[in-house]
Amino acid sequence: MQIDEKHVLVTGAARGLGKALVTRLAELKATTVWAAVRSLDSKGVLEFKVEIENHENKELKERIQFVQMDITKEDEINSVADQIPKLDILINNAALCIPGGVFQSEPSLMYEEFEVNYFSVIRVVRAFRKLLVSQQGLIVNVASQLVRAAMPALANYSASKSALVAISQTIRAELFSEGVKVCVVCPAGMETDMSSAFPGEKQDIVEAANEIIGAFDHVEGLVPIGPKAKALFEAYSADNVAAEKSKYGLTFEALWPNGLPD
Repeated sequence: MQIDEKHVLVTGAARGLGKALVTRLAELKATTVWAAVRSLDSKGVLEFKVEIENHENKELKERIQFVQMDITKEDEINSVADQIPKLDILINNAALCIPGGVFQSEPSLMYEEFEVNYFSVIRVVRAFRKLLVSQQGLIVNVASQLVRAAMPALANYSASKSALVAISQTIRAELFSEGVKVCVVCPAGMETDMSSAFPGEKQDIVEAANEIIGAFDHVEGLVPIGPKAKALFEAYSADNVAAEKSKYGLTFEALWPNGLPD
């Protein structure tokens, strides 16, 4: 998909994958990249703005527009939808990941995780539907490799991302006749603050962003992102039981016997 002249909105844009996606899309000459963040005054946003100001590509400053949009607040979502005149691509990237198994996790935090990773995506898609239909646009939902084999140390995160995949399939079906397509990408661990507590090698964040942007034309099924996700998808296709069992040892207690690292 050609990115130039596209109008894009990315949620969770203050840091991590969202930040990398915003930067790469602007570098690829998207007309406008709306960077949706919870607070315009947060440390992450202020640091991001300085990076844009000092970027060698001075056009980024004109292409990237920050908007305050807490995806758990319907009034803020609707306000941004009213501000934006045109939208070609909506990237639902914002996510919450709280380590814990079924028996360690606080129920209130489990609800919060589903609120961000599942229900808020529905809110955002509903709010921007008319704009996307008008442009025959694209929705990109960022799921996870763990939809293929859930990880006990991330029990609720795995479940919420699996729910996201299911609702993405129904959104794809419901919007098919209106010309809106849906791409679902499934990254493995990346070099982000969210993944910092997890052991093991992680994918470079810019590499992941490039791979996700390159997947925009894949509007059926799921797209694994990164070598680890691709390996898991391949293993699951060959033997889904074996792929599931490979995660058995990755419990919260096994990974962090003394609790989460600082």
